[in-house]
Amino acid sequence: MGFLDTIKGWFTSAKDKVGDMERDAVDQAKDIAGGVDDRLSDMERDAVDQAKDIAGGIKDKFDGGGADEGDDGGA
Repeated sequence: MGFLDTIKGWFTSAKDKVGDMERDAVDQAKDIAGGVDDRLSDMERDAVDQAKDIAGGIKDKFDGGGADEGDDGGA
């Protein structure tokens, strides 16, 4: 019985180690995913701000508030 108990102990120990490694890997993946989500959110806000600036500039041109007012582009 002693030999089988030893082998069982090895497998139990290996199973516990694999479980610990799995939990660590999951935690690391969550951290990485959270960082990516934060960066994407920042990029999204920047893109929205840029789109608003561009739309505001276009609206100004149509409303006649543009710097090129009166310039027909020709000579």
